Amino acid sequence: MAARSALTRFDLEAASRHLAQHARLDPDDRQGSALRETALRLSAAREVAAGARSELEAVLALQAHVPDELRAAWHRRVAELAEADGAGAARVAGEPVGAHWLAGGEPARALESLQASLAHAPGDARVRALAADALYASGQVEPARREYQRAFVDGPGDIALERVADATVSGLVELARDPYELPEPAVEWVPAVGVVERVFPLPQPPLPGVLAEPALRPPLEWLALIARERSARALDDRVEIRRRMKQLAPLLFEAYLGAFA
Repeated sequence: MAARSALTRFDLEAASRHLAQHARLDPDDRQGSALRETALRLSAAREVAAGARSELEAVLALQAHVPDELRAAWHRRVAELAEADGAGAARVAGEPVGAHWLAGGEPARALESLQASLAHAPGDARVRALAADALYASGQVEPARREYQRAFVDGPGDIALERVADATVSGLVELARDPYELPEPAVEWVPAVGVVERVFPLPQPPLPGVLAEPALRPPLEWLALIARERSARALDDRVEIRRRMKQLAPLLFEAYLGAFA
């Protein structure tokens, strides 16, 4: 139906025109009537935003009025308009443009946009986790998990666990609590637990970013110690590294030995 196509583009004038014509031809069509109600409701909301400075601003003003069945189309339209306005690496409605592509069911376009955002801010854990979501939605599980690992290293508190697409990754927080009995905040232990559970790859020297810093919080120190332990040549060095790993996280260390020793 042409009206539905127009609605998914949020071309409300065209949708209303097509629906009015359809109603004259088939006044008993309930589906057409429901679409017409949706178009009229959105048109009314759009009137409130009549002073919007751009089409993007006008479409954003509709957010609270968009029904669930058009939510993905709304996100796609926001992303299209943002990129047309040259805001591809910016945030729109509180989200990176790539997040709108992802919510709109376009993981490939989401990944392209999110990678552009990461080129400007490589330490943005929220954007990196979204890029991991896009990879996961595309069926690229291993690359996605590498990105998740880096995101949880860079900023675990910035990641909305309930929105992480890979349930195995989001479930690592509960494993940190039980059986590993790690101290809170448990989310900070996700990178290390993920390695022991063979969800994430082993860290390899030279360590990137924050892991290369001299003073680390215990969860990241433990992750860095894995790389040091596996590259240590002298037995005394390995013994000392393992002693520290056991001191920081005894149950996790026991599982580490069982997985990799």
